Amino acid sequence: MTVDGEAFVVHSIPVPNRILIKAERFEQVAYETKEQFLRDVLALELSFRQKAKQARLIKKAKFRELKWLNDDEWSDQIH
Repeated sequence: MTVDGEAFVVHSIPVPNRILIKAERFEQVAYETKEQFLRDVLALELSFRQKAKQARLIKKAKFRELKWLNDDEWSDQIH
């Protein structure tokens, strides 16, 4: 990959086919080097996509209500 004529390799980050990164997210990333900036921007985008996918799948599952194990009453008879 080249940026401004400099070649470098970004390791360990899966790069999506379409990169749709909003400008507001760029402002959250500090710029030290080109490689670090690109790696951090892609990591931020990947994190955003994972959270969006999780929310989308939970919505698609159509849970009637959110339940937690702590809300149930547990007794010693349950094995």
